[in-house]
Amino acid sequence: MLDADEYLHLAIHATQHQQHHAALEYLNKSLAISPDNAKAIFLLAAEHAELGLFDRAIKGMERALDLDPHLDFARYQLGMLYMQTNDIQAGKLVWNYLGEHATDNAIKLVAQGLSTIDDDYSRGFSLVEQAAKSDITNPFLRSSIENIRDNLAQSRSLSTPQDIKASDVSHSLFLTAYQNSTFNKDDD
Repeated sequence: MLDADEYLHLAIHATQHQQHHAALEYLNKSLAISPDNAKAIFLLAAEHAELGLFDRAIKGMERALDLDPHLDFARYQLGMLYMQTNDIQAGKLVWNYLGEHATDNAIKLVAQGLSTIDDDYSRGFSLVEQAAKSDITNPFLRSSIENIRDNLAQSRSLSTPQDIKASDVSHSLFLTAYQNSTFNKDDD
């Protein structure tokens, strides 16, 4: 019988190869052995998000963060999930937190930008653009931040900057959030 970490690594491999059924099985086996493994809970929540099970994904991300509040990547994805489900207020709380506490510079910059966008569009967009230009090694994060930047730029061309609010782009920001996700053991 495999241990919890071995199942977790098999799940990561399955996720990288878009084998969602296998990833779910491995994650559930890992969690049966180690039910409070924040990383396994986070990855299971990400799988749920990818499958469109947003309520389960949100609950999973919240639980993972309860167990390990330092999982900035999980908190970032939680912010994206809140935006996808149009819970703008909860999303703003996440962005405000990450804007102050994130250890990853790109996450910190994009969070500061999204926190600022309603009050000062130019500054908010500039921060998101800085995040997109920063050195990002995680392909999911790079794609996600570039998607945010591109959608904000598109919204800007359709409206005057002062008319753009976070809620105006909340649905379009998430369009490719999980399509290009790649998990590895360093994505926390």
